[in-house]
Amino acid sequence: MFINIKGSSPAALEDAENFQAFKIVCSPDKDACTEGLTSIGTPDGDHVWVNRDWLVQNGPQDEPWRAQLAKMITFADGAGWVNEAGQIRAHIETA
Repeated sequence: MFINIKGSSPAALEDAENFQAFKIVCSPDKDACTEGLTSIGTPDGDHVWVNRDWLVQNGPQDEPWRAQLAKMITFADGAGWVNEAGQIRAHIETA
């Protein structure tokens, strides 16, 4: 799954059923996406700590999807990609 941010447009969760990848795609560049990045979590260099609540609110509203999301977050936590606040680390790519 990835979070798509196009300039000053609101961030959108895309490819939400893909639990094998997690990133943020900004276009045209990171500087143009500042507002969108701060709306989903806490920017940290080339990464953002994404709020779990944002993912839940913007993903499919069914229990099987939420269960898969929880598994993805558990994996991320084991890899050190979840902070004390429960935010999930995602790298930023530009399109």
